[in-house]
Amino acid sequence: MFPLKHRKLVLSFQGHIQAGRGGAADYQANFEQLFMPFEGTLEKKFGPEGGNWLVLTRPNGDRIEFAHLSQYLNLNAKVGEPIAITGNTGQITTGPHLHIQIFRNGQRIDPEKYDWITPQNATVGQRMTEQEVTLEYNLAFYRDPTPEELAYWSGKPLVEFLKAAIKDRTEFLSRHQ
Repeated sequence: MFPLKHRKLVLSFQGHIQAGRGGAADYQANFEQLFMPFEGTLEKKFGPEGGNWLVLTRPNGDRIEFAHLSQYLNLNAKVGEPIAITGNTGQITTGPHLHIQIFRNGQRIDPEKYDWITPQNATVGQRMTEQEVTLEYNLAFYRDPTPEELAYWSGKPLVEFLKAAIKDRTEFLSRHQ
C-alpha cells in the first residue's frame, strides 16, 4: 500500500539523480499523515539534509526511508495505521513534501516502480477498515472510493481486494461502481 492517501509525484527518481542526490522520489504532502505501507520494523533517524526520517525495514530485507517528517506518531504501527506527519525538516527542501528512497540489497529502487500493491503483503484474513479502503483505492485507481464502494469493501479481506484490483482494474471498477 502506498504510504500517502494521495499520490502525486513532484520530483522523479531520474530527477534526483540528475540533481546529484541519488535515486529517490518526492511526493506532494503538506503536513499529511504518513501510513505504514508494509509489515516491518520502524526506526527514527536524523540527517541534516532530510531532517527527521523514518526507516522501515521489511521482512524481505527492503529498506524504505521517508524524509522531511514533522512529527512521529507510532513506531509500533500495523499496516495502514499512521506512523508520522510529513513536513519540511532538513536543509534540502523547497517546501513540505515526502521524500522516499528505497534500498534492496544495497541498490536504490525507483519508488514509482516499487511494488506497493501485492497480496503477499497482506495478512491472510485481514479485514479492511474504511481508511484502508480509501488508501487502497487511491493507490490502485488514483481516486477515492464512492460511498457504495466504501461500504462494499469495508470489512472485507484486504487480500480479496488486492487480487481483484490486480486481476483486472477495468472489470473491477465496472462491477463495483
